[in-house]
Amino acid sequence: MKSLGLFIMLFLGLCFGAQAQYINYFNIEKVGGGISSEELQTIRSIKFNNSIMMVVNESDEVVNYPLTSVRKLSFESIITSLSDASLSDASLAVFPNPIGSNERLYVHRDGSEKGNVAVEVYSIEGVLMLSVPTLVEDSFSTTALPKGMYIVLIQQGSVVKTEKIIKN
Repeated sequence: MKSLGLFIMLFLGLCFGAQAQYINYFNIEKVGGGISSEELQTIRSIKFNNSIMMVVNESDEVVNYPLTSVRKLSFESIITSLSDASLSDASLAVFPNPIGSNERLYVHRDGSEKGNVAVEVYSIEGVLMLSVPTLVEDSFSTTALPKGMYIVLIQQGSVVKTEKIIKN
């Protein structure tokens, strides 16, 4: 489900310049019908004790579910809103585009400290080709990438921006 959410966010960012906000849920489908959903952020722990599943929330309240009454457990992400990414991520940009075979890709970031930006480069097929978890300099080498079209995902805190690049 996480990869589907990432794909949707990449697609929306590339096609519409939009940024998606979403909520993750833990769903408990009960035998005989009915679903109980908990927002994943509010769950502190899930414990299994003999034939009982105990869900502990952030207020330390415990909800017990007899395992004989649980039909299925699942996780899901629900997109709650779309926002215009051009306003919130205006300080992030990559250049040059297209890039040459031995060129470095530069990341422009206004007002951010070094090390606060993570960059991932994906092939058009969605394969992670290059990852820079903490960008120390303002650029990184692209020599390991073959010629082609790529999707660059830049993340600074909660702001995520995607851009298409071409390597000649």
